[in-house]
Amino acid sequence: MDARSGLIMDTSALEACARQESAAFMRLGEIKETATSLLIPSVCVTEAFSQARTDEERWLITQILGADFALGGEESALTSQQALLVSYRLLKGTTISDLSLAHAAAFHDLRGWPILTARPEFLQARYPGIPVIDILN
Repeated sequence: MDARSGLIMDTSALEACARQESAAFMRLGEIKETATSLLIPSVCVTEAFSQARTDEERWLITQILGADFALGGEESALTSQQALLVSYRLLKGTTISDLSLAHAAAFHDLRGWPILTARPEFLQARYPGIPVIDILN
């Protein structure tokens, strides 16, 4: 990972970190060491936070969001024009339940960064042209 590049974290990767899966924590350590920017789309944050099973998992999500390598605020939200990209991705065969995945895919379209995920096969089946990095391997 190059310091001028970045990664987009999808819901499944954020959930793996919240569950304290060791491979996910190791990957976060690599991201921090290489000063790689990590963009976590706001819809992915919302989904992971709402699906967290414990207060500890929710607390870990807030800690990741506050990390110095995590891009937040306006960087992780969509403008109206960017929302059109998400809509386009949803029209490409996904269902409305895949909104967070479409959000991550739209940020790939905008930045060209790979998506960090715990579900690489699922993501590549939906969006075969997007490079992915498995947070668990």
